[in-house]
Amino acid sequence: MDSQVLAEKTAEERGIVQRKRKRKRKSELNIGEVEAQQYHSGILKKVTNVHKDLISKAIKVGCIQDKKEYNGSSSSIKTVENKSVCAEGSSAVRLSECVNRVCSNDWNRPRLCQIDSETYIIPNNSTFLLSDFRHHKNMYPRTNMEKYDLIVLDPPWQNKSVKRKKMYGSLKDEDLLDISMEDLAAPGCVVVVWVTNRMKHIKFVKDTLFPRWSVTCVAEWQWLKITKFGEMTQDINSDHKKPYEMILIGRYNEFKLSYKEWTAPSPTNKTKREKECYKIPACDWKSGITDLCGEGISNDEGPCEAIGATGNKKKELGSFPESYVIISVPCALHSNKPPLIEVLKRYLKDDPRCLELFARNLWPNWTSLGNEVCTSWPVKQLFIPLFS
Repeated sequence: MDSQVLAEKTAEERGIVQRKRKRKRKSELNIGEVEAQQYHSGILKKVTNVHKDLISKAIKVGCIQDKKEYNGSSSSIKTVENKSVCAEGSSAVRLSECVNRVCSNDWNRPRLCQIDSETYIIPNNSTFLLSDFRHHKNMYPRTNMEKYDLIVLDPPWQNKSVKRKKMYGSLKDEDLLDISMEDLAAPGCVVVVWVTNRMKHIKFVKDTLFPRWSVTCVAEWQWLKITKFGEMTQDINSDHKKPYEMILIGRYNEFKLSYKEWTAPSPTNKTKREKECYKIPACDWKSGITDLCGEGISNDEGPCEAIGATGNKKKELGSFPESYVIISVPCALHSNKPPLIEVLKRYLKDDPRCLELFARNLWPNWTSLGNEVCTSWPVKQLFIPLFS
């Protein structure tokens, strides 16, 4: 530092004009960044308060592990290691027979299906199309009675991180405009879109996509991700990555569109094979399957009681709270979202027809479309810890 001062003094005495290096001024936030900052500042306080309140209650009733007492072991993992599911007598198909083809399990109980070298559980009364977005129109209902009461979308939104790491294929926002909600949605259908925290995507859904689909945005919820100790997975004040994701919810209004009688598209020779539905054949189960009973796994002969319980009295649908926070420990598998049916069923009619686009899982009584829709959950995944 002294040599720099001496050099400047010498140069001044000799009449030499030195060029001073200009310091880079910290770049100011652009309009989009300012807008995002303002938007998320309103969410921050709400999410923080909900987290503090709910976690304190969870600790009192013992639902959250005490980090100080944690010894690295998990009794639940030890219990599940000794359980097994029989794959004997299960149906076997080649992966090529399932791709771009509608497949379904019409039984009221799950099925085991071997696809190539892996065995998968196909939930009861589930239908799926293992395909990319280009074939989404193969899932369009043939009649108005088959239209959906709940449609959930988890698009692979574009961002720099995904592009750089090449983690998975992404979609341009404009590609979603190709979805015809008029052909998919029943009157009053609930439309749910998972969105990243980037303002570009949030504004696109609210200002462009929903109006194009004749959907009115009724709620903006957040999914807060926590660890098993109840801590947020990220610093909530970070400008780069938040511990929550946005859930935009709307209702379809069929009367916003001019009436158009719906007719099923006539399949070309190329798509006729894709339209044929593959039925999952019957398979044998060991009595040990009772150990895995729970939501979506049933050992009885009837439909899963958790979904589809009906009564003669017409159900009155509740109004969506404009603001709501869902808190859970995220799955260790990349980009898997928590199931929303239990949270949303109070706003749906009994026995709703449910569709998930860009799905990564199969659910009982749901129709799912995605290029990872069943192959990301082989049976062996049930016996490793998925939540951390």
